[in-house]
This record gives sequence, C-alpha cells and structure tokens, in this order.
Amino acid sequence: MLLYAREEDRVNSIEALASLEIAIEASGHHLQVQVDSDCSSGLSARNYRISLRRMNVSRKMAVVDAIHRLLSQKIDASVSTLQGLTESRNTASKSTAGDKHETGRAMMEAEIGRAEQQLQKAKVLRNELKNLPWSIQNLAGPGALIQTNHGEFLMSVGLGKIEVDSEMCFALSGGSPLGQALMGRKEGDHVSFQGREYQLLSIQ
Repeated sequence: MLLYAREEDRVNSIEALASLEIAIEASGHHLQVQVDSDCSSGLSARNYRISLRRMNVSRKMAVVDAIHRLLSQKIDASVSTLQGLTESRNTASKSTAGDKHETGRAMMEAEIGRAEQQLQKAKVLRNELKNLPWSIQNLAGPGALIQTNHGEFLMSVGLGKIEVDSEMCFALSGGSPLGQALMGRKEGDHVSFQGREYQLLSIQ
C-alpha cells in the first residue's frame, strides 16, 4: 500500500522533509509512506506516526465490525435452522407412530440440540465481544489488534481466520495457546510459539 502526503493533506510539521519512506511489515505486506519532494509542507516523523495510528485504529474498528457481522450471521442462521427443524418435528409428530418414526424423531432431536448449542455459543461470543475494551492498547491483551511478521491478530474471541477488506486477520481468544503466548507483550518483542518466531510490529 503506497500513500502520498501532499499539500492538501494539511499535515503540519516543524521540520520539512524532502522525502520520508517508512515500511512496516504487517500481514505479509508492506505499508509504505512517501512524501513527494515538491510538497510545500513536509511531514515530520511524529505526524506520520499520528497518521499511522489513526489508520490502525480504523483498521481495528473494521475488524471488530466484521466479527460482529459474522456472529450476527451465525446467530441468524442458527435461529432459522432451529425454526425449520422444530416445524419438521412438529409435523412428523402428527404422523403415524412406529419404530421408523421414533428413529427419525430421535435424529431430529439431536439436530435441534446441535443447532441450539451453536446458537448459544454464538450468543456467548457476541456478548464477550461487546464487553472487551476497545481503547488503544500498549500491551498485547484483550481488545488489542496486533500486527506481527506472521499476520494480524485481534485478541477477542476464537473465530479463527476472517477476511476484512481483502486482508486476512485472525480472531484470537486470549485463552488460546497463542493468545497466552502473546499476552502482556509489547511492540518489538519476539515470541516463540510452536517452532515459529513472532515479532510484534505494532499494537493498537
């Protein structure tokens, strides 16, 4: 991703810079910022870091929103499945009795039980997500968006890999093995996990 700082960006700086190039590895790509030499207003490293932080906050909120939508979809799907199974069970109950009927009813009850478990799990995860702190984090912990040399992780609920704006992010529970390994770490730290070395590039 290449961003250009121009005069219309209204970025003030104490020291005008002819060019500034900063690359950050995150999720397998480089974020690169370059200031054109013909800009009448330069971009200081401090203002760049502020701009980058704002971008990361926007990314964090996009990931959180995507997880909320995914959980809502899971809940809606489970509710719809339960309604269909319940109607089928009630209709089957009006038919004639027999061993075949009882076997089919037992199988349907098992499917209803699984759908109820899925619904309850999605509701629990959604409630956990709502209660997480979403302020800017300095350490890896609940609510933190962590950029590493091996991908992006949101310390939230265990949903695994999700795609947000064509980029992958891992929704990671703090109680998971990797979540526990990252917990309490700061930017620049290295963490070894299952034979892989993780470097924490940024934490939001």
